[in-house]
Amino acid sequence: MRRSALILLPVAALALAAGCGGNSKACPVGSWKADNDQMLESMGMTEDDEFDTDVQGSLRLSLSAGGDFDWRWDLVVHLSDETEEAEVAIDGTLKGTWSGPDDDLELAITDADGTVEMTVDGKQIRSTDIGDSFEDADGDIKPMKATCSGSTMTLTIDEDGEPVTLTRQ
Repeated sequence: MRRSALILLPVAALALAAGCGGNSKACPVGSWKADNDQMLESMGMTEDDEFDTDVQGSLRLSLSAGGDFDWRWDLVVHLSDETEEAEVAIDGTLKGTWSGPDDDLELAITDADGTVEMTVDGKQIRSTDIGDSFEDADGDIKPMKATCSGSTMTLTIDEDGEPVTLTRQ
């Protein structure tokens, strides 16, 4: 009995350490959700005196222990002022792989299925594939960077944009 307790003690200590941040793969595994207002900021659509903004829907990211991710976008952003109304609807799923320690995660998109549609005053003015939103000037989809600590993940989609903060679900 004493021998099995001595063997289990180091295993238990490792399991506890894995969930506490640091350089483990335990932190990112699970389901994450972005706050809608914070998502607006990352898209450069902060509410100001010129436009009224409203976000409906959700942005959910799931990372598996096997290194895969599934990022579900079901989001509608409404913008309006005194003269016109605009809407950006994002509906789709991004799939890919993730790797790295908690403080230097990389998410690489391998499959994108869905659309980004923009309407102004009820008329569709643009519709693109959701994957196009993540391409660089050369048409390549760049990996995203993230850090993870406890119940917070910070995801940088674009080097020039604001990071998105996700909360563990």
